[in-house]
Amino acid sequence: NILSFVLEVFVPLFCMAFFVFHPIAKGAWFYSLYWLFPPVLYFINSKSTFSYAMRSTFVAHAIGSVLWCYAIPMTSVQWISLIPFVAVERFVFAGSQTFLICLKNRILGYTFLGRNVFTSTLKKESDAAPCSNNEWQSSVGARK
Repeated sequence: NILSFVLEVFVPLFCMAFFVFHPIAKGAWFYSLYWLFPPVLYFINSKSTFSYAMRSTFVAHAIGSVLWCYAIPMTSVQWISLIPFVAVERFVFAGSQTFLICLKNRILGYTFLGRNVFTSTLKKESDAAPCSNNEWQSSVGARK
């Protein structure tokens, strides 16, 4: 929980400060407002897959943008011109991450010893198979 707080709240806000204090990038300070998504979603406490993907993609964007800002010379106008592209790019990244996670869970959502490997949920009693002596046992390992 502490690591999640640091990565989703502290890191984006830290990156915002570094971006705004850069002599050139401070002219495009509102570009860094994208990095408010992770802290806001953290405090909303949204547990959806898409929310997690949005938080992770914007944290990566914050770190990458600050590194780019200090390594590659750009003007404020160039930073401002990137704003609409960033919106599309990040939503596409978050959407594709969500799609792939759901696809993985659908394809590989098999169970091992009564637990779903990817979600750690126990199987329902209704998923149990009857034994030959009229008792119920888990269907894992049961022969048909």
